[in-house]
Amino acid sequence: MARTLAERFEEKVDRTGEHHVWLGATNPDRGTGRLKVAGRNTTAHRVAWELAHGEAPQGTKILPCPVEPRCVRLDHLTIEHTTRGPVQRSARGGGSKREVGPGTWELAASAGIGSDGKPKRVFRRVSGTKQEAARALAELVAEVGDGWDVPDRSQKGVTVGHLVDGYLDHLRDHKGRRHSTLVRYRGLADRWIAPHLGSRVADRVLPDDIERALGAMRSAGQSQSSIHQTFTLLNGTFKWARRNRVISRNPMIEAEEPRSTAIRREVIPPDIESLLMLLAAAKDVDVEFGLLTHLGAVTGMRRGELAGLRWRAVDLEAERIEVATTVNDAGGTVVITDSTKTGKPRLVGIDAHTVGMLRSHRRGMEERAAVCGTALVEGAFVASRSVDGSVPMRPEQLSRKMLRLRRRLGMDAANFDATLHALRHWAQTTLTEAGFDSRQIADRGGHTEALMKSVYIHRTDESEQRMTSHLGSLLATPPSTPEG
Repeated sequence: MARTLAERFEEKVDRTGEHHVWLGATNPDRGTGRLKVAGRNTTAHRVAWELAHGEAPQGTKILPCPVEPRCVRLDHLTIEHTTRGPVQRSARGGGSKREVGPGTWELAASAGIGSDGKPKRVFRRVSGTKQEAARALAELVAEVGDGWDVPDRSQKGVTVGHLVDGYLDHLRDHKGRRHSTLVRYRGLADRWIAPHLGSRVADRVLPDDIERALGAMRSAGQSQSSIHQTFTLLNGTFKWARRNRVISRNPMIEAEEPRSTAIRREVIPPDIESLLMLLAAAKDVDVEFGLLTHLGAVTGMRRGELAGLRWRAVDLEAERIEVATTVNDAGGTVVITDSTKTGKPRLVGIDAHTVGMLRSHRRGMEERAAVCGTALVEGAFVASRSVDGSVPMRPEQLSRKMLRLRRRLGMDAANFDATLHALRHWAQTTLTEAGFDSRQIADRGGHTEALMKSVYIHRTDESEQRMTSHLGSLLATPPSTPEG
């Protein structure tokens, strides 16, 4: 039995995503879908429109989706008439446009039903070619074509600064963002967003305004990470405001993130001799500090994870540690979280020497508590300034101790980083050079294999020499002489 055109068409369409994508043949130049109808090649988006509405009137063009040429979703298509002046309507719910002057277009899109019960439409004028106007119309439809009301007049004067404040509250109260992330975002907002955009009316901000603000960061030599985080904060803020009908348009849709001019400084882990000297000196300064620096090197744990290590997570018999708690004191507020940076705990093995250090330290803490007439609390921290172990050491305190130790040892001008974070890099690099499986090393460090290879692995002088010797030895071998 012969299949109908509609059946043939639906077999070639994937409607699972935002765009209903044509999976059949495409035009090699335009990228639009095509199929044969009554012996003639026809565009897939035109067939989609005519299957829904009947044959298009004479002189009417069905323009494809400006974002995805293969898309055949009706409300992503636009109708264009060959005559100039009349309204050029798209499919139902797709908005309309008309040329009101040379290169000037008036766009219109349905904004649903207002509080007065009447249909509302949003209008916008743009300049450019027909294709650019179609792209702008698609953006307008995406902004207001979801049936929401036009933003209230009471929201018309809301500033970017107010939006950022509201969005950060949203991230804290409803999204559970980490304390350090919120502190970082607040710092970026105060330093870079507030001076350039904070007092601007949000609905009047253009993509160019966004790029100028981010360009100021680039000119000041800010890192790509800082620029990206600021871009992410603004993007999230405007999306959240648009979703909640506070603004009518999102300028981030067309804004581009600039590239930083700053040169990224690589963390250089210490060599083994320098590391041993550093660990010995740390033990002399403070027993607990010495233990945590040793653990940092032997486990590769993060600074906040070291500060958050509890005795209940240490299994001395099985010789392993469960990394499950972090301490963060960004912004001066101490926050203890029973989760890691990745959101899941991990097990890390420890050697017999480290087990001995931990046993000795545990006895010392218990004896100190007994002398003071108390005992270690349930969930006591391995490193604590309180007698009962209830209060963890602050990560910033650990960093300050390391800084003072580095200066005392004259390592400020050394060709490596004498920091807690550098110990983590040392552990990853050393295990990799020893030939251990990269997936297992990444799991031990609590990050992805790709991140480990791009950030945590470094060439040491020894590895560089081994690679050089290996290649040199191969090239130093004289070629074999053919017999005869």
